[in-house]
Amino acid sequence: MEPKVSICGSKSKVKILKLLKSGLEYNKIKVAKESGVSYAASYILLKELQEKGLIESYEKGRARPVRITQRGMKVIIKIDELELLL
Repeated sequence: MEPKVSICGSKSKVKILKLLKSGLEYNKIKVAKESGVSYAASYILLKELQEKGLIESYEKGRARPVRITQRGMKVIIKIDELELLL
């Protein structure tokens, strides 16, 4: 489902946060595939979300999966609430 709300003008950022909200483990390639954006675009979006403190990456062996932060969870919950009103 296409988000009705954007973060800093990007509905793709909302898609990524909704994806990570599930709590499942996602690497950057899987985020790109599941959110429907190119790897290059997802790399930039993930970097911007991380700079805003909404997601974080962590080490797991050689991999660097990403996960939503508490701040990111608060933001996506508010976006979900807002979308219900629209």
